[in-house]
Amino acid sequence: MVPVIDQFYLNEIRGTTDSEHVFAYLHSLWRRHPDDQLIDLVARGLSQVVKWSTEVDSTANVSLNIVLTDGQRLVGSRLGRSLWHLQRERIFDCEICDRPHVHHDFSEHYRSVEIASEPITDENWHELSDGTIYEMDEDFYLLTRSL
Repeated sequence: MVPVIDQFYLNEIRGTTDSEHVFAYLHSLWRRHPDDQLIDLVARGLSQVVKWSTEVDSTANVSLNIVLTDGQRLVGSRLGRSLWHLQRERIFDCEICDRPHVHHDFSEHYRSVEIASEPITDENWHELSDGTIYEMDEDFYLLTRSL
């Protein structure tokens, strides 16, 4: 993967984790194709990472949850690991301290999406299907598609 990472991002890698290299690779793709939709770019990049992984070891179980944003959209994936989401239409009081952790103008409509590797409250969480890529739209709706 190193030969396809832009030198700019390659110089920023400080560790040896695969996560750091995947992140640098996705940023390199984004730098080369700034007009592409972020979700399409992430799907293409992760598909390539899976392909490379299976070329090295055809029995490898690739597991990779990522999340990226361009400041307008949030895009992520679930691959080989658990991932859950919850959509809220109201301010939520924390189950531990019984207070909300959100600062919101009550005169405006509230909507949020939480994403976590496992349910973290007693609410109605929904598991994302394995091999899913997701995008949060500007109205805080979670849009999903198969990777």
